Amino acid sequence: MKDNKRVADEVQVSSPEALLEMLSPRNSLWQPNPSGWIYRGVSDLQRHKLLPSSHRPGAFDDFNVSGLEQLDIHPAVAATWSKIVKRERLLLIDFAAKLDEVGLDHPRGFTLPSLAGFGKDPPPELWPLWALARHHGLPSSLLDWTRKPLAAAYFAAVDAANRNSASESSTDRIGVWALRKPMRANKSPGELDSIGVLQFYQAPNSTNPNQHAQSGLFTFLSADPICTINEYLEQPRKEDVGELHMEPPIMRLFSLPQKHAPELLKLLSDEGVHGASMFPGYDGVVKYMKEKVIYERR
Repeated sequence: MKDNKRVADEVQVSSPEALLEMLSPRNSLWQPNPSGWIYRGVSDLQRHKLLPSSHRPGAFDDFNVSGLEQLDIHPAVAATWSKIVKRERLLLIDFAAKLDEVGLDHPRGFTLPSLAGFGKDPPPELWPLWALARHHGLPSSLLDWTRKPLAAAYFAAVDAANRNSASESSTDRIGVWALRKPMRANKSPGELDSIGVLQFYQAPNSTNPNQHAQSGLFTFLSADPICTINEYLEQPRKEDVGELHMEPPIMRLFSLPQKHAPELLKLLSDEGVHGASMFPGYDGVVKYMKEKVIYERR
């Protein structure tokens, strides 16, 4: 039966095999354009909402953000966004300066003064730096996604298994979100694909081998008040309703009991999706070795 909801009801599956079948590009759910979807894996659906890192409690606790009063932002920025924007920009300035200081490469086309004094939506020349900082752990309003459904399943499974939360008695569930990506032709240089105020951004892969291996990309939701992506698509702003012209559903959610995380990790490894393939390099090999211990002792 055709689902007329923008965000489809959660599909709960009981086995890793059933989840992988749902995520297969051959499944009729993704036709006629399987490549038109992106995915995000979460290890705990109750705790992990579709909110970017800088919007979560305690996101900036490990960083020095004492210079907020030095930054000016556009007066139109809403109060709910003001502190987040200032904190992000302050850390981005520090990040860019430190990259230069230690001789690390970074995306070009910006100057340090240009990192301050604008609104919550950065100018095009700053998006590559913003994405690079996020991929290396800086709090950001960017949210990570992947074009590979199995990569999303991997991140959901490995995080749950590594927390030792996948016990037989657990009722918690891991999840894989799927989001339909708009494809607009004849875009202007620097213009992003978008659904209302939900923007999609593909950062350069040349400075980030992990992003390349994971087929990673980002979303940025500038809705006010702040909300999750699924909440926005369910109840968009009045001025955005006309832009949500995509055929429903725009989002899907699949979940699996956490206790099956190690088993799912093993099946994904058999498909060539594991720590060494997601994180190319020496650290990734060690991740893979640790993952094998998790599922081989089950």
